[in-house]
Amino acid sequence: MLRFLPTQMPRITFLGRVNYREPWCHFHRVSPVYILYYILSGEMYLREGEVDYVLHPGEYLLLEPGLEVYGTKAASCDYYYVHFEHFQFEQVDLSLEEIRARVQEIRQRSLNEKLLPEADYAQAECFLEKYTAVEDPAVHMRVYSLLEEAVQHTRRRTENHRCIGSVKLLESLMELSRSQADRILQQNSSCTAEMAEKIQQVVQYLHSEYPNKIGSQEIEARFAVNFDYLNRVFRQITGSTIFHYLAVVRLNQAKEFLATTTMRSAEIAACTGIGDEYYFSKFFKKMTGMSPRQYRSRYLPERGIRLP
Repeated sequence: MLRFLPTQMPRITFLGRVNYREPWCHFHRVSPVYILYYILSGEMYLREGEVDYVLHPGEYLLLEPGLEVYGTKAASCDYYYVHFEHFQFEQVDLSLEEIRARVQEIRQRSLNEKLLPEADYAQAECFLEKYTAVEDPAVHMRVYSLLEEAVQHTRRRTENHRCIGSVKLLESLMELSRSQADRILQQNSSCTAEMAEKIQQVVQYLHSEYPNKIGSQEIEARFAVNFDYLNRVFRQITGSTIFHYLAVVRLNQAKEFLATTTMRSAEIAACTGIGDEYYFSKFFKKMTGMSPRQYRSRYLPERGIRLP
């Protein structure tokens, strides 16, 4: 498993798409940088160091610097390639259970935003398999779209095209990492593929419907699953119960309103589904250790701004 810091922007040297319609065998090379191959159709037969790979559509391989690479068999192949530098890629010797714990911790940190945004940047990290299949069609389409857009900018030599490509590559790697994190968490829960999809639907529902009344009966009726069972699996995958997750979603939206608007507490309470002004103040202090007014003063301390 590879670990990388998403706060470090990759630096692209070469980027493109090649479609070998006739059988082709990869040439010999020892690259000084990382190379990502993302296969669209056909096959690619490679040996890196002492390991043989056969790449199929929907699979990717991340070649590492300094290792001998050459083709072992000719085949037609349509694929993206990206040569890039990244100074915060590293192999990690962690068990699946250790990675699962780290992934769940990362997700909890992301949900429970810190008062100071730089804390989230400082603790950001992603895990990525060196070689695997992209099983989720939606993820495959997103990565395909990102890489294709990067290639088009490169071909047209759009101003700052390397920077655009670097952003698209980083987003692609993060998309792949997030998809693999989902799979790791599901593997260690009593969760079928159908149930995993339902958990994702519940997450989307909480993020879109948080201003409204949401109770166990509403959730049970909407998703046609026993609430206690759904809540148990939800916690195994996300690390939070459904209602704790909902509370944090509402809290984060309230923080944003406090930091970026002059809305009164009663208005924020109504817009976030937290309740009346009194309960909102009590809820906010319990969750953050400070009153809404104290929180707002960190972002809107200027004279003349009335702090509700």
